[in-house]
Amino acid sequence: MGGWGSGPQSSKPDTSQAKRVDIRYMRKHGLLLPGSMGSLRWTRGGEPNGYIWYTMGLDATSLTLDYKVRQHGEDWQSMSYTVSLESIPCRYGGKRQYFRCPNFYCSRRCEVLYSYGVYFVCQQCCGYLYPSQKGDRLNKLLEAKRKIGARIFEDWNGSDGWRKTKGMHWRTFEREYRRLQIREEAWSKTFCERAKALRVEY
Repeated sequence: MGGWGSGPQSSKPDTSQAKRVDIRYMRKHGLLLPGSMGSLRWTRGGEPNGYIWYTMGLDATSLTLDYKVRQHGEDWQSMSYTVSLESIPCRYGGKRQYFRCPNFYCSRRCEVLYSYGVYFVCQQCCGYLYPSQKGDRLNKLLEAKRKIGARIFEDWNGSDGWRKTKGMHWRTFEREYRRLQIREEAWSKTFCERAKALRVEY
């Protein structure tokens, strides 16, 4: 991946595939206190996949990131830079903190920074897509069906299942199974419409 001056990759990875620093997670776990420090760790497939050290400024208006990165088999490079934080008043009282994208040409307010090149930047700077933006309608319907199936069947094989998930109420199962059927019907209808438009024999 490129540095500050590079555009998004043509392969268009999605945000779920990138390492991230999520201020919502840090807020929820009390990691944004003035002067606090620690590490955030990532996993992939249940296995450790890197970590990053952070230090909150004493006035809670900045966060320093420290980590090592290696690109294209080159030597490890130590990185350390400060990300500005901005506090925005909430509608019902209190304040909520946001990152300011550390890209000098952006500085957009955001809640998540993604690994891109040797830096962590906002979603618009890295160009990553959200999972919901990838694929067309057929892929989205199929993915929705798979998610429901994996949730309601213990023996879900990616396309079918027979044993209801243990502990799930039958009313819940029946409701979710109907949702699965609706998505399968929508997929079949969309597929047939496209095949007809393309004059495909099937």
